[in-house]
Amino acid sequence: MAKSIRNYGFASRIALIWVGICVGGNLIATMAKFQVASLPLTSALEVGRATFHSIGIAEAILCAALIPSFFLDSGKRRAVAIIPIIIFAIQWLVVMPVIDARTLAIIAREPVSGSSIHLMYIALEMAKIFLLLGIGLLKHE
Repeated sequence: MAKSIRNYGFASRIALIWVGICVGGNLIATMAKFQVASLPLTSALEVGRATFHSIGIAEAILCAALIPSFFLDSGKRRAVAIIPIIIFAIQWLVVMPVIDARTLAIIAREPVSGSSIHLMYIALEMAKIFLLLGIGLLKHE
């Protein structure tokens, strides 16, 4: 029997939209701008700041949209739906301020030391994407 969109709950739909934004914006667009040889690093970083700010707004809206799933959906999906919201909060309240300060220092041509903070952001992003995929692909109970 063919799967129907009706077999998936509200949280599934929000989660899959969120995955698309994360993959398209945070992964593909971010990597693409650093592949443009004629784009100076400072410009790429400025574009990146604007991109991440816009994506952050979209993700915050999706976090807010996911909250009703705690009441509309049940079972496993509801239990896991809070985790991507927590990851997003860690990314934006803990990790991004450090990345942003470092980015601003590079744009200002100030010396910066090596950092693995981007790797932490990427690890959190991948965990968030896989969790959202899981939420998105769980059948509605």
